[in-house]
Amino acid sequence: AMRLASGTARRLRSQGVEAHSQRLLHPRRTLADQSGLTTQQRAANLQGALVARGATGPPILLVDDVMTTGATLVEGARALAAGGHLVLGAVVIAATTRRLPRPAAH
Repeated sequence: AMRLASGTARRLRSQGVEAHSQRLLHPRRTLADQSGLTTQQRAANLQGALVARGATGPPILLVDDVMTTGATLVEGARALAAGGHLVLGAVVIAATTRRLPRPAAH
């Protein structure tokens, strides 16, 4: 995600737009591996897990590489807002398709 943010900021600057990338979100505690967790478990795993560090400045676009359930983006936006940052939105490179449970066989 940081490489994506840095590359995007560089490209925007080449077009005359003032932009820069900065890692503002940091874990407050150790997180469980998200890969095998349900949507609800991911949200619980991330709840209150991130903290924003760094001075407030211009509005922010939150960047993530892959959006699975959106829990990371929600927690990131929460932490940034709690740190006094104005979050305009989020950018992701890819999103997974939500898998619904299969109906029980009769």
